[in-house]
Amino acid sequence: MGSLQVSTDAWPVVKICVEAEQTDSGVEAFIKDMERVLDRQEKYIALVHANGFTPKMDHIKQLASWQTKTAGRMKELCGGFALVIQSEILRFSFSSFLLLAPLPFPYVITKSQEEAEEWLENAAKEIDIKI
Repeated sequence: MGSLQVSTDAWPVVKICVEAEQTDSGVEAFIKDMERVLDRQEKYIALVHANGFTPKMDHIKQLASWQTKTAGRMKELCGGFALVIQSEILRFSFSSFLLLAPLPFPYVITKSQEEAEEWLENAAKEIDIKI
């Protein structure tokens, strides 16, 4: 398994798990997985767990570039993104990434799973999907 895992098993909730140090192939696989999510052309929300990963600047730039290219589709389809990050340092890292490539949809960064789930429930209601 890669360090960036995408699951659509709980659709319309896309679950993303970010662990360990990313590899070039792991980032490419993540982008392909997310392209498949967007290719469904269905509204979704995302729950992201990020634990103990080490971001590399090349990967941040690659993800930021992809995010910029897909911003229109993401804005149309993604009702919200809740990032659960325990570490203050990692929350800062994600916030820094979002400065490079702001998300085109609502999001929250929290250390609480419960807060993330509550926020996503409200986001789902905003775009009229049931989770």
